[in-house]
Amino acid sequence: MKKIVMLMILCIPIVAYTQETMFVAAKSGLSLRATKSISGNNITSIPYGEKVSIDSITEQITIDGFNSSWAAITYKEHHGYVVNAYLLPIAPPSISISELENYAEQLSTKACQPIVNIDGDTATGFVVTDKKTLYKNGFIYTVHNNYEYISESLVIPGISIQQAYIIVQNIPYLKNFLPIDGKFPEKSDSRKSSTGDYRQTILQYYEHIDGNYKKLQKLQFIVDETNIDGVLSIMELNQQVVIIIENGS
Repeated sequence: MKKIVMLMILCIPIVAYTQETMFVAAKSGLSLRATKSISGNNITSIPYGEKVSIDSITEQITIDGFNSSWAAITYKEHHGYVVNAYLLPIAPPSISISELENYAEQLSTKACQPIVNIDGDTATGFVVTDKKTLYKNGFIYTVHNNYEYISESLVIPGISIQQAYIIVQNIPYLKNFLPIDGKFPEKSDSRKSSTGDYRQTILQYYEHIDGNYKKLQKLQFIVDETNIDGVLSIMELNQQVVIIIENGS
């Protein structure tokens, strides 16, 4: 795969999202429980995409690989607790969303006309095209097309890698690149089937020189299967999160 170089964009402000109002990002709905326990009484199920207001953040919890916490919320006339991992500071992809660009358009409007660069020989068809679109909420969508290779990336300010993973889980095509069990990966892993299908998960960390600080910096999923192949990356870049999908050689 060819290396993607992300450029700093300075013509629009970076937007910081408030944390008081969050959006439910569990496709089947998020359980509101009477107690801070996954076995606690289920008061109701909050629908996907619904807005909720967090009253407080309480005990830590690890669930489905996510390092999370219990969030105390009031939903309609009910008060209870939800797993914070399945809440986002921005609306999750709508049910009809299938592409990264569609998701950017769901949440915002363009700040200006897309910036397009074309290089190559149009007569032979060997043309390299780069298109960058800036959105008013700080999103940056970029597509690079180089004949046999195409990449798309979406810069999303104000979220974490873990929250970006939840977003990817809710875009059907991208979800295919994630681990089969859907859990947030805790370590690097690879497997190859008897038919030659291949999947690899790579976790890269930033570690402070004294070893007292370690932070996940990049998640990468490499897939070479009959129906799908390519690389999906979720990474921190310039204190923002970028989702990148690459296909081709």
